[in-house]
Amino acid sequence: GNSMSLEWIRRMEERDLDEVLAIENDAFLTPWSRSSFLNEIHGSNAVPLVLIEPGSQRVAGYLCSWIVLDECHILNLAVRRDCRRRGYASRMIDHLIRFCREKDVERYYLEVRVSNVRAITLYEKFGFHVCGLRKAYYQDTGEDAFIMLRSAPCQ
Repeated sequence: GNSMSLEWIRRMEERDLDEVLAIENDAFLTPWSRSSFLNEIHGSNAVPLVLIEPGSQRVAGYLCSWIVLDECHILNLAVRRDCRRRGYASRMIDHLIRFCREKDVERYYLEVRVSNVRAITLYEKFGFHVCGLRKAYYQDTGEDAFIMLRSAPCQ
């Protein structure tokens, strides 16, 4: 990013949860609960990140993932509605990949709704590709999920 961008990324903390839950409830049909996010905050393998908006110091977005051995599973990513289209999701993914590189992570994967073209396009930009399908993965709508993988052939 340019030198004017002062947003910053840090680990999610309990004090962030009211803002995180407001974004989550606005962004998703079947939102995670507070206890789900608490599990991320306190999980030893979990890497929950928040991006703090410049100026306001509010949470503008978050990214939850787990690192297990040499794999990273991206679980949840959202950006506040009034902060979208500023590259914040990309900043968080880039930050996660840099963090994972130091932990010797070799593979990244995630599930995404087949209809979520914007997310699929974003992940493709970072070298993810669709490598499988989970039928009726989303219980709320019965929609399928693509499995997307980065940096290794599908096993």
